[in-house]
Amino acid sequence: AIRRFVAIVLAVEVVVCGWLVGSRMLRPKAAIPASFPDDPLLAGEFADLAKRAENGGASDWLFLGESLIGQGHYGYAEQAFERALEIDPLNVEAAYALGFAVDRTGRVAEGNVHYQRCLDMPEDAGNPRSKKPFALFAIARNHLRLGDVAAAEAAFRRNEGFVPAMYQLARILHYSDRPKEAAELLGAKLAEGGLRRIAARMNPEVYGGALLLGLDGCAVKIHGGAKRDTLRHAISQTRRFVEL
Repeated sequence: AIRRFVAIVLAVEVVVCGWLVGSRMLRPKAAIPASFPDDPLLAGEFADLAKRAENGGASDWLFLGESLIGQGHYGYAEQAFERALEIDPLNVEAAYALGFAVDRTGRVAEGNVHYQRCLDMPEDAGNPRSKKPFALFAIARNHLRLGDVAAAEAAFRRNEGFVPAMYQLARILHYSDRPKEAAELLGAKLAEGGLRRIAARMNPEVYGGALLLGLDGCAVKIHGGAKRDTLRHAISQTRRFVEL
């Protein structure tokens, strides 16, 4: 019975060790440039990033790809983003980054496919760092590059609220003999921005104190129930008055 137990334990260890070795051997290798002539020190840093990606997850491959893009190595970055999406097929940032890398290699139509994939992915509503407005803007811009002005206009219109898209839409309207519509669009956006600035100036949490006049010195009064941010802004306001 003891011999049988030992044999089973050894067999399990062999299987587990074989699986670990096999999975490590089959793990994709990160492709990076052989050298960085402009900055030889980068070679070691990218070797470390590549090793971390090979042993890590989607975020590590995404970081490697973004670092490669920063050095203009779009082809290598493309492979890193593809690996990130293999690990996490619903990674919005990786889908956008893949479209960006492909786009930069001149494959405009293919880039739009990846940008659209980014748009189709689920994402928490109201994400302030969402890549989707940028993806939709890139699709519209690429339609312009491909000569499809109508498709570009439609994509820019879909990106309502994204200021660069509204500016490009106004340009299309202007150059297609619709200057009135362009002026109305720009006027609405300028007014909207002005109202936001006025609201910010009148926001008591931003300007949390009132300067008391007629005193021999600087005194700013705030409400007794003021929140932490209001107090911080009031202190900054007082400092500015003292510096005047």
